[in-house]
Amino acid sequence: MIKIEPQDTILAFWFISYPPEAMGDMMGMIWRDGDSGKYFGEFRFRYYDPLDPGNAPFSGKDRKSWYSLQFDERPDLTDIKEMVMEVARRARGTVHWTEKERSGDEFEAYLMTCPWVHVQMVQ
Repeated sequence: MIKIEPQDTILAFWFISYPPEAMGDMMGMIWRDGDSGKYFGEFRFRYYDPLDPGNAPFSGKDRKSWYSLQFDERPDLTDIKEMVMEVARRARGTVHWTEKERSGDEFEAYLMTCPWVHVQMVQ
């Protein structure tokens, strides 16, 4: 799960919506940890359950594969964006890419305005 902490600085966030026949999507985020100052990334591929035609985001019926990254220095977002665009091109997907430094709180507020975002608040 991608968790947005108030003290972190979000550098980039992306979501790729695949066409219906591809039955999946991809989401990821790059951030600077507010406590350690280190840079991290996390992304996941989501594979929809073919028996669940609604593909509800939090149904628990889909399958996800998660990947975590840690960088020695601030990552080159150009390289990461190129990788994301290539994944989208191969899947014939639509990319929603956000690249603007924001605090975790500011970024969470921004995400709430995006129609392509499904948010689950966790305490």
